[in-house]
Amino acid sequence: MNAQKWGRKTAFAIICGVAVSVALGASTGTAGAAPVMGVHSSPAAKPLFRQLIGHVVASGYFEASAPVAGSYAIEYDVTKGIVYYDTLVDEVGLGSVGGPAGTTNRTQPTPLTAGGHLVNVAGGEGAGEADLYLVQIS
Repeated sequence: MNAQKWGRKTAFAIICGVAVSVALGASTGTAGAAPVMGVHSSPAAKPLFRQLIGHVVASGYFEASAPVAGSYAIEYDVTKGIVYYDTLVDEVGLGSVGGPAGTTNRTQPTPLTAGGHLVNVAGGEGAGEADLYLVQIS
């Protein structure tokens, strides 16, 4: 790489931080490097796909439709109170998530095929409500 290209990438990396350092790593021959752990499952990470599938007040069943096969999680945006829900997708337990109003949390990811899937929200430990989303994560 010539000095001019390296200088631009370095300046850009200083301005943009970590996101660019990951891109630079791929451009310098580390395309097979392992991804940074925790980034993709973070609620702050923008999902590839996000679909509102319902509003949860108590236990219930919802249908979610995955547009393509991939890794998906169920995301809870707690809108009222403090509440935790156990979550199953197609009878596979994904754990318990929730929290106080204003928080967003995701279940562990699970591979899904394209098409419809049954989401079972069980429990409702605490008193609260949440918007429920199907999110595809990379």
